[in-house]
Amino acid sequence: NTIEVGWKRASIDNSKPSWFGTDTERGLAYANNKIYVVSRNGGTKVKILNFIDGTDLGELPTTGISGGTHALSDIEGSENGMLLGCNMTTSTGTANFKVYKWENETTDPVVYIDYSSSSNLRLGDKFTLQGDISKNAVILAAAYNGSKVVRWLVVNGVLQTPTEITLPAAMGTAPCATATGTNADSDLIVNSQGKNIILYSSTGVNKGSLSNTIIDVDSNSTKYFELNGYSYLAVFQS
Repeated sequence: NTIEVGWKRASIDNSKPSWFGTDTERGLAYANNKIYVVSRNGGTKVKILNFIDGTDLGELPTTGISGGTHALSDIEGSENGMLLGCNMTTSTGTANFKVYKWENETTDPVVYIDYSSSSNLRLGDKFTLQGDISKNAVILAAAYNGSKVVRWLVVNGVLQTPTEITLPAAMGTAPCATATGTNADSDLIVNSQGKNIILYSSTGVNKGSLSNTIIDVDSNSTKYFELNGYSYLAVFQS
């Protein structure tokens, strides 16, 4: 199938959003037939875009969001339409990694995850959500330049105690770990700048990697999904 550009907003045709800054927009999500973009330009905000034409539709409320080096860094959409957004902390020993939940676009966010660790991890450059947080899901946060991936399971709508998974090799910068399913046995796909994409078991055993001739090592974000019996990776740099 041929992939075509549906719309773009860019400097080249003077359509770049006025709220864009310099290296202040990194995290985005698709949910509810909309695109949500985290922006740190001029304050913490989440912009809402029409996914059909990219036009601005307003912002999510951010009342009560605080803490971390960046109060919001990335955002993900649950299959039930709820949204999760995380902060970025350079050390979980001194500033907690937080994930906030929006029930919908008009409700204030509430703290969903508030995580500290003596491992002193840098978390929140990227995080991922696979599944439906009202049912079953896996939430992953990978440590910057480290070998730890923190996993939260959601079982029947209930958030479980997190697990720190230790990988046999350190990841690169701005790492992204995404689950291939929604349970404790789901494999992990790890992607970070300067490293090949690696498939790990749920306990951190290396199960193989993709050559940089297939996917360039400059990528650092991965979305995994299944369609018509096939598995797909959507990979990009953020």
